Amino acid sequence: MSEQENRPEPLVSVTTDLEAAMIVSALAAQNVDATTTGSFTAGFRAEAPGEVQVLVRKRDLPKAIELLEELRGTPDAARTNPDSGQVAGSGRFLAVSVLVLVLALVLTRLI
Repeated sequence: MSEQENRPEPLVSVTTDLEAAMIVSALAAQNVDATTTGSFTAGFRAEAPGEVQVLVRKRDLPKAIELLEELRGTPDAARTNPDSGQVAGSGRFLAVSVLVLVLALVLTRLI
């Protein structure tokens, strides 16, 4: 594998470290390694805007984009299989994503 394939690429920028963590967890459930950067500035509570970037390896970027679109329910995730009439994509991914979201919300209440 070349260094270029392992180079971190930004997938998405979000406003909270919690949302970024949920995206990282959902990607990890689909075997896509991801990390975040910028969480300290996003968490700074002086009314200063900040953002957290989710980064993935360059080689994983196309898959990560597809998974993120599916997670967010964008139109690309609503493609149908003409043979079966079923929506393409992983219902399991969405279920895991919802579970991660609920778990994150419960954990933030406990902390």
